[in-house]
Amino acid sequence: MSENIFYETKVFKRPKSIRPPSDAVEYFVLSESKMDYIFFNKEQLLLMYHLIRFGYFDREIISNLYSSLAPKKALKSLWLQGCIGNRNFPISAYEERDGRKKIYYVNSKFAKWLFSVLPNHNDLYELSFVTEYDYSMFSIAANNLYGGKPRTVNIHDLNTRRFCARITKDISERCQHLSFLELNFQFSFPTNRQAVTALPDAAIFVEGKCYYVEYDRNTEAHFQLLGKIIAYFSEPYYEDSTVFFIFDSLGTPKGKDKNDFHPRVLRFLKNIQELKYNKSDNTYLENLKEKGVSILASPSQLSASQISYHICGSLNLIKDIDWKITVERLSEIGGLPYDVLEIKSANDDSPFEYFVTVQNDSFEEEVLPLIRTSYIPAGFEKMLDELYREYKGQYNHVVIVFDKKINAQFYQLPYSPFFLSLFL
Repeated sequence: MSENIFYETKVFKRPKSIRPPSDAVEYFVLSESKMDYIFFNKEQLLLMYHLIRFGYFDREIISNLYSSLAPKKALKSLWLQGCIGNRNFPISAYEERDGRKKIYYVNSKFAKWLFSVLPNHNDLYELSFVTEYDYSMFSIAANNLYGGKPRTVNIHDLNTRRFCARITKDISERCQHLSFLELNFQFSFPTNRQAVTALPDAAIFVEGKCYYVEYDRNTEAHFQLLGKIIAYFSEPYYEDSTVFFIFDSLGTPKGKDKNDFHPRVLRFLKNIQELKYNKSDNTYLENLKEKGVSILASPSQLSASQISYHICGSLNLIKDIDWKITVERLSEIGGLPYDVLEIKSANDDSPFEYFVTVQNDSFEEEVLPLIRTSYIPAGFEKMLDELYREYKGQYNHVVIVFDKKINAQFYQLPYSPFFLSLFL
């Protein structure tokens, strides 16, 4: 586990008679005699490092990973195509496909070269320290990530990788004021059970903070999903962590509107909140809270945007001008259906974030407490129930603010019209 996979090597030198791109920092030799080289800028070099960690990938993953690193740039298709070839090239195509999409992997020869040159670039090399440390369950050595053709490619793991790349792309789009060096996205798809017996499907690191991802294709029974929950509050390794459950391949249940929050996800959240664990007095939710573990669940069509929304909020990544709720934002189309007069921040000990003074339909001043939430945390229904019981005699309405990117799978708030939904 403590094996250092990085090696010392020579510094970058310009090949003779070749004029590399102005932003090139490294080159990979395809043929010295033919003077055939592939040049890499910093984003491209880090992209290849991420692809090694992914193990296998398709072009969507490549594109989204590059957008995560360079949201204002487009990956040059000619450069990418120049990287794909036989085992002497950086990338090779896998024999199998997912439908019409080709699956690719990084060749071991190139992976070894990349590990040898990365230490020459301290700013990139230091990013890897998030996962590359002694006894890390996420390290390249622990998971045998040295490039080469994968033994198998299954759709569950491929889709998990697709969602991870989509999540970091969305974070990068929300946080274009931050560089890829500041955000420091890292990825792991653990396979080595020596450190922890129950492994997540994936781990995403942002600014050094780890977030776990579990992916469900509508194939696991609810007791199996609860088995995963048990692991997160039983294993000391996962204390004070955040776990995102992505529910895919859901379809539309009979008699339900396609825009309603899917009952499979609702049942999953309800089971966590209400079921007792192992005939004890504690529910699954109470056990999770004791260990500081947060669970969030969402249908797949919203997962990338809502996971990124939660991560950005928890790390305070979004600019204040885009994150702070103001009178102007509340008065825009899609805002509150009242004239907004004033907004004040709540005290730290308040369950609310803001108190908004409006002129209601009776032309009277009314105060609306406002709370912002992710989509959707375990225990959300219980929280709403407690808010209603405590504040129904004090306020006519409480405003629940969700992310503006939610355009389907709407969660139906209880106690209508006490709770009002707002998407900002």
